Amino acid sequence: MAYSRNGEQDRALEDFHKVIEMNPKAEYAYNNRGYTFQIKGDLALAMADYNRAIEINPQLTLAYINRGNTFKAKGEQGNACADWQRACDLGACAAYQQAQKTHYCD
Repeated sequence: MAYSRNGEQDRALEDFHKVIEMNPKAEYAYNNRGYTFQIKGDLALAMADYNRAIEINPQLTLAYINRGNTFKAKGEQGNACADWQRACDLGACAAYQQAQKTHYCD
């Protein structure tokens, strides 16, 4: 994740690919790779990775938050709000509460 935050997305992607290759059930690697794809603007690949992370671990709140952000970027308000609400149901409410505060999710 450090590479991704430092603007070295391609290097981060290489590392996440390796982790997933070694452990195809590494939900955090899928989530983090999805986030890196999102930073690069590849929303389809980001969405696929968030979906896989959630499939592996349906309790992974960060994947719901990130997928919600991707839905928002794609203009899919209902899906974004649903994911943020699911994250809130699992105990991570900041994104959903912010969306409610700004009347994005009413």
